[in-house]
Amino acid sequence: LYEHNGSMHLPMMSTTKLMTGLLATQYGGNLDRKITINDAIANDINQLSADSSVMGAKKGETYTLRELLYGLMLPSGNDAALVIADAISGSVPKFVDLMNQRAQELSLRDTHYSNPHGLLADGHYSSAHDLAVLGKVVMAVPALHQITGSKEYHIPGNNEHAEHFFNNSDQFMYWYPGVDGGKIGWDAGANFVQVISCTRNNHHLIGVTLHTIDWWTDMRDLMNWGFNSFTWLSPREINAN
Repeated sequence: LYEHNGSMHLPMMSTTKLMTGLLATQYGGNLDRKITINDAIANDINQLSADSSVMGAKKGETYTLRELLYGLMLPSGNDAALVIADAISGSVPKFVDLMNQRAQELSLRDTHYSNPHGLLADGHYSSAHDLAVLGKVVMAVPALHQITGSKEYHIPGNNEHAEHFFNNSDQFMYWYPGVDGGKIGWDAGANFVQVISCTRNNHHLIGVTLHTIDWWTDMRDLMNWGFNSFTWLSPREINAN
């Protein structure tokens, strides 16, 4: 409905995890499938920087794919992204190849992946247009729509893993009416990205902002315009005319 610099290549940070989650549901099998963090996966996790956002998965622990997806989306766990990548493809590079293959299938011509979590890297970029397309595809997967739209999630501790309490890091969800999913990304500096799914009065919008001056009010203004000012026509009305 609206686009400004929609094809500009920019780092998309943790909105990368939308593609990681999509592939997890597409190739990971049953979401209750159990995944154990072995030596190889633990080695990949240990290479993350000390200040990296994580869900807190540790070597020797076992989680379901569903639990890993909550850890991927709500606290934006970079460790969860690596566990999923290794579990599905056997290695992170092979999973990244799968990400780029899926991007081509979705005609995301301004997107290229170098990792499954979104940390800044050469050749890792997307665009507002491509993220909107990806957001629409991801929100059409019921499990991902539900997970990204959850404000909190509790994983009880047991003999397979520690206890975890996750809160959704998407602040827009807590104050803008109708937000039901999406993903944010941040580089710990001035650059902030968000893909927002919002439904109101049976109208569903996907909004994307990358590196805008005020990400919260810019997204608010986009959504307000889409819901209140854009003229919505049903196919029936168009055909009648």
